[in-house]
Amino acid sequence: MQTEWNFDYIGAGKKVTLKPGKYKLECWGASGGGRFDEWTECAKGGYSKGELTLKKETILYVYAGESGYKKFSNISDWAGFNGGGRGPNEGVDPKFTTCGGGATDIRLIGGVWNDEQGLLSRIIVAGGGGSISTSSSLIGLGGGFVGGMGVASGTTCTGGTQYEGGVTVNSSGNGSFGKGGSGNVCAGGGGWFGGAGASSSAVGGGGSGYVLTKDSYKPKGYIPTSEYWLENVNSIAGDNTSNAHGYAKITLLQALPFLTVSSYNSTQATFKADHTDPTLLTKIEYFINDVLKETITTDLT
Repeated sequence: MQTEWNFDYIGAGKKVTLKPGKYKLECWGASGGGRFDEWTECAKGGYSKGELTLKKETILYVYAGESGYKKFSNISDWAGFNGGGRGPNEGVDPKFTTCGGGATDIRLIGGVWNDEQGLLSRIIVAGGGGSISTSSSLIGLGGGFVGGMGVASGTTCTGGTQYEGGVTVNSSGNGSFGKGGSGNVCAGGGGWFGGAGASSSAVGGGGSGYVLTKDSYKPKGYIPTSEYWLENVNSIAGDNTSNAHGYAKITLLQALPFLTVSSYNSTQATFKADHTDPTLLTKIEYFINDVLKETITTDLT
């Protein structure tokens, strides 16, 4: 029985079908670009995680972000798949690019990464780093619930937040929902909301991370319902220190039993629980209208 799924950057979404169960979802955003010999000097992507309980078989789509550090990219004029902002063309050396890093996310609707319905169906996002030209571990980081701020030459490019894209003095470089801002000098990272890029600053803002919960911000037209709320969530800026590109991981924590109800009335129900792997069955929680009524921990099958 498969208990772990790993997703690397492939330049497209990846479909995964999950059985009923409790899963840990983890996403790491991609690094931004920069004029460095190694991507590790660029602004790192963020990390987001949460636990999701699925009560029925569910199809999800995973989009791993592309690094803005074009030494790792096979795309001639664009880096940052999944929202990284466009930067300038730096000439013949492919590593000298300033594109923003792409976000990594898990969503309910597949297709091209920037489809509006797809962006409105994301349930977890890790932000991509903004592009930078000065090595620093503190600027332009991918989010985190707020993307890192870029400050250089007296110009500020803010990171994406939970409610809006990053902003800068030149509004044409502002980030937007799912997309980092572009610029002639720097670019913003992709994210829940993208970071800002600009034409007069050498540091772009990082994109924000996001995890859907009961209390999280839900924009107009947002698609996922309460059945996709996550628990035990967190989002950390700049936590992808192991890979230039983004990546994601899904881990099965608890497979749910299959229930067969043989009889019921207003006060009592009789059922049998079967499990594909009984060693993973540690408890049965009994809900009525999403309210927990009883937790059973003995004689589970």
